[in-house]
Amino acid sequence: MKLARIEVLFGAVALSLVACGGSSGTDDPTDPPAKPRSVSVIVDANRDGFVNDLDEAVSKVTWDRAQGAAFLANLDDDDLDKVRDSEDEIVNGSETDAYDLARIFLRAFSDAPPGATGTVTIDAAAAPYVRVFRLDEASGQWSSSVLDATKTSLTLDEASVKSGAHLGIEAKTLVGLPDADTWDGFVKLDYTVSVGGTPVSTETSPEGRDAAVMRVAPWMMLGNSTPYFDTIFSAPTSKVFVQGVGAAIDEANADSAAPVKYWKISNWPGDQWTEDYFQTGVSSIPWGEGTVHGIRLSMPRPWGRSDTEASLPVNWLRKARTYQDAGYFVAYTKPFTGSTFDSHGNHDLIPPYTNGDASFPHGRIIFGAGALKETKAFYDAQEIQGPALIADTNWLLVGHIDEVFTYLPAATPRGWKLVIASPDLAVSLLKEWQGKGKGGEQMFVGKKWADNSSATTTIDQVLADPDLMAACQSAQSKIDGMVLQMKQEIGLTDDEIVELPVLFMSLSEGGDDYRVAYSPGVVNLRAFNGYTIVADPFGPKIDGVDGFKKSVDDALGTEKFAIGAGGKGMPVRYADDWDLYHRLDGEVHCGTNFDGPSPPSWSWWSGMKTTQGVAP
Repeated sequence: MKLARIEVLFGAVALSLVACGGSSGTDDPTDPPAKPRSVSVIVDANRDGFVNDLDEAVSKVTWDRAQGAAFLANLDDDDLDKVRDSEDEIVNGSETDAYDLARIFLRAFSDAPPGATGTVTIDAAAAPYVRVFRLDEASGQWSSSVLDATKTSLTLDEASVKSGAHLGIEAKTLVGLPDADTWDGFVKLDYTVSVGGTPVSTETSPEGRDAAVMRVAPWMMLGNSTPYFDTIFSAPTSKVFVQGVGAAIDEANADSAAPVKYWKISNWPGDQWTEDYFQTGVSSIPWGEGTVHGIRLSMPRPWGRSDTEASLPVNWLRKARTYQDAGYFVAYTKPFTGSTFDSHGNHDLIPPYTNGDASFPHGRIIFGAGALKETKAFYDAQEIQGPALIADTNWLLVGHIDEVFTYLPAATPRGWKLVIASPDLAVSLLKEWQGKGKGGEQMFVGKKWADNSSATTTIDQVLADPDLMAACQSAQSKIDGMVLQMKQEIGLTDDEIVELPVLFMSLSEGGDDYRVAYSPGVVNLRAFNGYTIVADPFGPKIDGVDGFKKSVDDALGTEKFAIGAGGKGMPVRYADDWDLYHRLDGEVHCGTNFDGPSPPSWSWWSGMKTTQGVAP
């Protein structure tokens, strides 16, 4: 399918542009006629996914929200040689690597005077970070790089000026990464035709020159509100956890036209915290007819569970998650740096919102305090989902934002609601049940803590524990402060916040006192395709029903809070994560991760703030 797509976009169109001097690439008789311009560099300035004469109707020398071509950081591995395509000097043998090149056409100048030559240049500031290749129309083969850090100028002979030329551009990196921290993401192209050093003057090109400006596509983080994701994955370590997650996915798939694959990773490196290991995201460019072409790009945590290179997440990503249209990048400056705050359960995406003059049409990145400064610099350099919002998670033992916050679709004007962990709700429920004579009901029946001591307790025992009650009270105070920040930043109202019951306890580490979920953290959930997978809370049975489960079901699975796209609730399915996750201070979200293609609806350029231009 993609091969046919590329032929429509760039095969026949390229040939007609170069050989015939202009074609719209469509059969629409209302297309405007080609501009009679002999010296012309054509890029997808109008962002319709086609490179054709329609791009001459907008400015090619100004890049802003309305116009300007984009290109990809070619960080996947189309020929499966375990080397990212950005790290070699060729367009790989696999035809799919050519899909990742944004096309540039130098229009045929059939009436060029004898001795005419063309010169194509890229600006020196961008040269270290981009590469331009040239297509041989006769053979269909791409050259090695013709413009890059070692050569910022390409000369075309007379024959090439007259027949035109077909180029392709890629980036070697994303803007904002440590290896490109001085690059603004733009590249400026200049095409000049001259004879003996004197520009060839034409009616439409009196200086014998044309120019264009392009920008590397940003990386965009995925979140619960992201459509089209197609894979959920987890470590296979806990059979009972895998069974719970798998059963939920199977049920959801039976109701969905877009089933989600469950990848139980067989070559997992031994760290069960799948969400923490790396962050998923995408980068894309327009592809025509309302579609995009993109690459799935993972961002690894900077540290491993040991001091060996093999423990670094980037090494697993290189081996297992780098192939056609999937790759990775490294945002940290040095490996084996950072802390728990750099695990990706601490990094999330607030769904789209507008609050006054602040608009985030593709969501806004949020992370808990303490992450490496280069991570925030990278997020902010993408522009589209930044500046990132930093929340106070220092009070949590693990320190992750997903311990207390998640976001679910809702049938409201905003389209989503903030779901929070609420110790107050958990305690009030226990007191309510105690008041009804249920104080002797047991919780966490048959479960054990990490030290193998019994976790079984009763409502009365929990409420009579002063340390536990104090921990819940202090945790609620911290969560209230985080919620206040969200209200101020986003404009959330009380009816856009949904509480789920979670008890917190105190644990000491390094002489400091922190909070961590005592009851399974039901807010630390995985949402997908209208369903939610939630940690089984193993709460007290109230009239034969788990009281905490009922509270979660009422909040998320009914129309009470208008959760779900239709407002009727999202089916809640439970997974037993106690042994491998909860008693080790994590839950369902921590133990799973997800991935998907670039959503066509993410026209990221509409949210960009930076503009750029070159002399026409």
